[in-house]
Amino acid sequence: MKKKQIVKLGLTLGLVGAIGVGGTLAILSQKTDAVVNTFAVGDGITAQDITIDETNVEAKDWNGEMSDTDRDMTNSYTITPGVSLVKDPQVHVEESAADCYVFINVHNVDAFIMELGGKDEVTMDNFGANGQWVKLSTGEGYDGVYYYRETDETATGGTKVSVDAQFDSPKVFTGITLTKDAEVYQANGIGKTNIPKIQVKAAAVQATGLTTSWTDATTLMSTFDWGTWQ
Repeated sequence: MKKKQIVKLGLTLGLVGAIGVGGTLAILSQKTDAVVNTFAVGDGITAQDITIDETNVEAKDWNGEMSDTDRDMTNSYTITPGVSLVKDPQVHVEESAADCYVFINVHNVDAFIMELGGKDEVTMDNFGANGQWVKLSTGEGYDGVYYYRETDETATGGTKVSVDAQFDSPKVFTGITLTKDAEVYQANGIGKTNIPKIQVKAAAVQATGLTTSWTDATTLMSTFDWGTWQ
């Protein structure tokens, strides 16, 4: 019997960024330990104000569906050809936070897809939430930095999140589907052990009242230190 491979698709806590008063870019002022990858920068947004999570597929009584209440920051999956995995990263910003722009950094999706046979064999379900996550960085593929905007197709730039209540973003994607021909096994029939971990990090950049607010935010993101990847 072919051995099933357990693959950890990590999902980490959010990063936090800010723009300083007067349009100057703030520098990192605090950071926690490397385990949770959470940073606090500047005034108005704290390390507790932004988080990222996904459905807890390892919960004892999980029924196989997406959940908005039973969430976790990392999961392990058993993958086989033809399987559909529930994986739905979502960013949350607390109402205590200052107005901000929200960004994510998607890591290792492209490597994961290539390892399992390419886009013909692997589908990222509802990736980008119908245009609500827009790629900021250049380059082909899924990996890179994205910003949140509302569904208005004519909108330019990110949507400023004014947090009168907790902000729950659209899901970055909702699952991963493998065809029956997905290359999960090695030539000897044993499950692959080098499958990349898919990881998503989030960042919030404080929005100023300046006309350059969005430009300042994207400038910061172009050099932002996202920390290490697992």
